[in-house]
Amino acid sequence: MKRLRTENRKECCCMEFDQFCKNKIIMRHLTVRYIPQQNGVAEKMNRTLLGRALCMLSNAGLLKCFWTEAVNTTCHLINRSPSITIDFKTLGMIWYSCIYSHLRVFCCPAYFHVMVSLNPRKRKLYFLVMLLG
Repeated sequence: MKRLRTENRKECCCMEFDQFCKNKIIMRHLTVRYIPQQNGVAEKMNRTLLGRALCMLSNAGLLKCFWTEAVNTTCHLINRSPSITIDFKTLGMIWYSCIYSHLRVFCCPAYFHVMVSLNPRKRKLYFLVMLLG
């Protein structure tokens, strides 16, 4: 490690850690507290999540009140997509056996069965969130 960028907070700025970095010849760059714009990697991922979530909401014809579900689904898909930084493997392949059978189209129709006085019926809903068991 040659450079380390941290926020200028108390837990990141103690004398022992500063001395450790000097001994290991690690350059420290302190950013302004609680300003994520100074972290380009995090900002790029925020823009990626924002753009994809807005596309999913627009394609499904949903209101912005479903923003959380769209961002969670986007994050879920990004974490299971191949990445060049890990030799085109997915994080799922690295951490556990990756199975794609649970994936569904965002806001696709889903049905569940309801027993009404011994007569089974189905009710139509829309699939929004992927839950992992």
